[in-house]
Amino acid sequence: MVTSSTWERRSLFQNERWAKLLIDTLYHYRPSAYLLHEFVIMPDHFHALVTPQTSLEKAVQFIK
Repeated sequence: MVTSSTWERRSLFQNERWAKLLIDTLYHYRPSAYLLHEFVIMPDHFHALVTPQTSLEKAVQFIK
């Protein structure tokens, strides 16, 4: 499980464009970096349940 917060817990993902960008990024790297099982996006953070295809650190780099 990966959890990450925005800088200073700012509500960046409350903006639909920013939330969509994160969703697009999660789906874009899904085939090569990790298996994406589930995710939830909150206004200032997200949680994702992934199985890394490489190292966990590398999978998180692709998302961030």
